[in-house]
Amino acid sequence: MTKVIDVGNEAQVKEQKISKKLVRDQELADLKHLLSTPNGRRFIWRMMIWCGVFDINFYPDQDNLTNFKLGMRNIGLMLIDECDSADPSAYILMQQEAVARKLREGR
Repeated sequence: MTKVIDVGNEAQVKEQKISKKLVRDQELADLKHLLSTPNGRRFIWRMMIWCGVFDINFYPDQDNLTNFKLGMRNIGLMLIDECDSADPSAYILMQQEAVARKLREGR
């Protein structure tokens, strides 16, 4: 439940800003921890692929499918942005690891 604050009360406004910053900092720390492990990076990469970030998401005469795919892609793009906020070098590392996996698997 969201706490209602008096926007005229500077102390309450400041407290809410600090609280939101602490929550955001924790979110980024959680993601940075996930990105620090090979397992976490593989999981995030799979989610980006599942979201269709690297796919063409336009289907002529199928507006509903196009809209659905673009919505999924938007989630994947948001995930990339979150990863970049948590650890700017993580995306490139995930990409390099994905290429190495493809080469090992012969795909």
